[in-house]
Amino acid sequence: MKPTKWYRLVGCGSATASVIALLASPAAASPTQQDVDLALHRPYQVSTSVVDDVYHASETANFPDDGTKLTDGVIGPASWSSDGPWVGYLRQDQHSVTIDLGQTGTLHKLDAWFLQDTASGIYFPRQVQFSVSSDGKHWSRVGTASPSIPISQKGIFTEPLTVDHLNVAARYVRYTFYDDVFVFLSEAEAFGLPGVQPGAQRPRPNPMPPMHDVGYPKAASKQVAGRRAEVLIPSGYYASDPELGVWHANELLPYVAYLNQKQEIRGRMFDSFLFTPFDTGPSGGSYGTGSATQADWKYFADQLFQPDLQLGALDAAVAQTDAALHQRNWKAKVVIGIPLPGLISNWGEGLDFNPDHVGQAQSLANREAAVRWYISYVKQKFASAGYKHLQLSGFYWQNESVDLQWTPNDERLIRDTGRFVHALGSYTFDWIPYNEATGFRDWQWMQFDTALMQPNYAFTTGATVQRLESTAQLAKHYGLGIEMEMHWDITRTDSLGDWARQNYADYLNAAYQYHYQNSFLAWYQNTTTLLDCENSSTPAIRHVYDETYDFIHGNYHPQENPGTSG
Repeated sequence: MKPTKWYRLVGCGSATASVIALLASPAAASPTQQDVDLALHRPYQVSTSVVDDVYHASETANFPDDGTKLTDGVIGPASWSSDGPWVGYLRQDQHSVTIDLGQTGTLHKLDAWFLQDTASGIYFPRQVQFSVSSDGKHWSRVGTASPSIPISQKGIFTEPLTVDHLNVAARYVRYTFYDDVFVFLSEAEAFGLPGVQPGAQRPRPNPMPPMHDVGYPKAASKQVAGRRAEVLIPSGYYASDPELGVWHANELLPYVAYLNQKQEIRGRMFDSFLFTPFDTGPSGGSYGTGSATQADWKYFADQLFQPDLQLGALDAAVAQTDAALHQRNWKAKVVIGIPLPGLISNWGEGLDFNPDHVGQAQSLANREAAVRWYISYVKQKFASAGYKHLQLSGFYWQNESVDLQWTPNDERLIRDTGRFVHALGSYTFDWIPYNEATGFRDWQWMQFDTALMQPNYAFTTGATVQRLESTAQLAKHYGLGIEMEMHWDITRTDSLGDWARQNYADYLNAAYQYHYQNSFLAWYQNTTTLLDCENSSTPAIRHVYDETYDFIHGNYHPQENPGTSG
């Protein structure tokens, strides 16, 4: 599959899209009974804006294209299998299908047939852009189309996305769409008549200029509220080990300060601390997938403000570091996670989030009310705590994707939450989506100040360092940062530990290779991985802590021969 440049899809329409003005021509002709599918049995090429080895291997192994399926005349049914007529495209940002009609024809209508089964992670593309060309090099956009069936509608559906009422002479046609998860396409059609018919217009090239890279978020910039290096600190309820995620000052000190092997403070480590809950609360409900109740939310918030623990322990660790370094008025920045309000009926305070009970509008209003209550509660608790060495810097959206498959209102919920956070003062609204998660391109529209993409290189079977490259390409292009990830095996002393340490080194090396070493970064370290490295008497394990400090301060020396597998 070929990579291609990024072009922004423009326009938005119904299932039968409005035509973008590309021709100064008479009224376009309507399809006639004589029209034939000029794309039938014609060759085509598929390209992507970014290639990911793992995603590409998955799509080609499970839903392959033999090079003929998209123009074989077979429109797929409302069902799918690995050997059926549907071709699956998995993430990799944007796909384009380009068909060579073999000779110039007069086009009246273009179709692309898609399948949706959101329960299986197969979504209609939100929009398809149709373009034509006389020479395969210079392109004219003739329209866009969006599906009439929302992603949140349950069931399996097929639908042609269409642009019609054309009267344009061209040899090449192109269909371009973004992938949220899987996109299934069975047929691309181009209806018209052979040759240049009377009245047909030649396309005037109106190429969409390539989108320029937005760039990574700069460390210490206003956008990121002056932050440079953030570490995720999980805490709260953990049923099988109540002490896990209970942080004391001596345990947080190695994250605030750099400790040499004599346990002497010799510098600062992280300047920002993101406190997130473990997956479930005391009720068993999930903070990340939305089944946690108000009591769970309150439990997480309250435990952050225990005397001498959690935030109190961080305050003490910063005070100790300030004293050792003879510095005053330095404050660590704190970001607090916001649980996802799912579509549950029993959240609390009489708020029902289930749209089947209260309707979509009231469901959204109730979910927004819950989020606003929580943010205000945390803000008030932080102000009352009177920390001398901490600054509440912002809030973090806990869910790592946008759940379009459950409700049409999740993007609006996030957007309204961002507006509420910003209205409260100089707080950031942050997000760390998993690799190519739904919504990652739209992070700014959803009012996030920063979004850092997870490469998931450390946790994806079969991933190579190419994953770090593709993640960097997407992040730089859309203005995201990168999450640095440590596998929990990094503290082992066997071959798995060797692998995990090399894997982490690959992250550090990639930052220099793709030039984001000076951007705002966040570190995922499971629960206490970096603390365990600092405490280790094994040189290779202790070295992980030391090289992280060196990296944060620009003193890391990249390896010349990075690893190859994740």
